[in-house]
Amino acid sequence: FVRACASHPTMRVPAPEGDAFFGRLLNEALAAGGVAEILDEAALSRFAVRVWTSQQLWGGREFCSLLNQAIREDGTRAPATLRPAVILCRAINDVLCCGNRKSGASEWPSGPG
Repeated sequence: FVRACASHPTMRVPAPEGDAFFGRLLNEALAAGGVAEILDEAALSRFAVRVWTSQQLWGGREFCSLLNQAIREDGTRAPATLRPAVILCRAINDVLCCGNRKSGASEWPSGPG
């Protein structure tokens, strides 16, 4: 998703800083959830929520802002952003919505603090 954003015509994020931005997102999420979280398919959605809620900036924008723009545009300006955006949204939705679960309320992943 980050690489697709770097080549997006209207996201206005500096492409050369994309890999560093991704590294900061990854490090922050790993610090909070650990490597086991990304290796466990059942926990991977919590990792997506950590990335989505990060306050790391790329060109003055947070990840959630970039994701929201990709969703709003629905692939009309940069089709390459839509598929990864939908995958991320589905993962985030797994944590936010519990209609398909048998148990009670969902737990939010713990933050870095």
